[in-house]
Amino acid sequence: MLTALRRSRAQQQLVQDAGHELRTPLTSVRGSAELMQRARGRLAPEDEEQILTTLVTETAALDDLVRELVELATDRYAQEDPAEVDLAVLAEDTAHRHRARTGRTITVTTDRPVPVRARPRALQRCLDNLLGNAVKFSPDGTEVTLHVAGCRLAVRDRGPGIAPGEHDAVFDRFHRGPRTQAIPGSGLGLAIVHDIITADEGTVFATDAAGGGAEVGFVLPPATPPEPAATPPRRRLRRTP
Repeated sequence: MLTALRRSRAQQQLVQDAGHELRTPLTSVRGSAELMQRARGRLAPEDEEQILTTLVTETAALDDLVRELVELATDRYAQEDPAEVDLAVLAEDTAHRHRARTGRTITVTTDRPVPVRARPRALQRCLDNLLGNAVKFSPDGTEVTLHVAGCRLAVRDRGPGIAPGEHDAVFDRFHRGPRTQAIPGSGLGLAIVHDIITADEGTVFATDAAGGGAEVGFVLPPATPPEPAATPPRRRLRRTP
């Protein structure tokens, strides 16, 4: 019952937050549409083009926001069973798709990767979100790196980094740091990563990268728990008469 109550409160909070976040792009769309309606036939071509661009941009933002809101509200991966996942293979496959899609340089490195236990499709969603963010925040021509070490996966971008005091907040729903306010996005991508990873008994992290940018990722439990260290046999003391 307590779990159901917490879920209900979380959904109520999500609805309240969503209403606030949806208001901004909806206001922009409505204002642009009303302006075109009032000034129909009297707008200069360049003004009309600017308004149409605003409409396309804001409706695309609304589409992304609604899609991710539905994903958070319905927990679409809740019925997926955990399985053994090769992080190194998943990382390279995801990087390959994002290279083809964006034309960006994405480098994958590994250091003794260990298979993890997680929900495969949900974990794929996490990597897509992390790489999508890294590409979005990194200037054109810069490299994005993805490193797998043991059960840990980290994606490093070359963007503005994380402002002091914001490292934990980046995983909050709708959070937009002061250094990334001008970059389009729903503010839900890392919240989805957080919810998926913690549900699979993992942890998330976000740090500043040496030389600039940010490093964001997660640690998951190994697919095969390490064997406990062998206990040395107890020596039996011999009594002397």
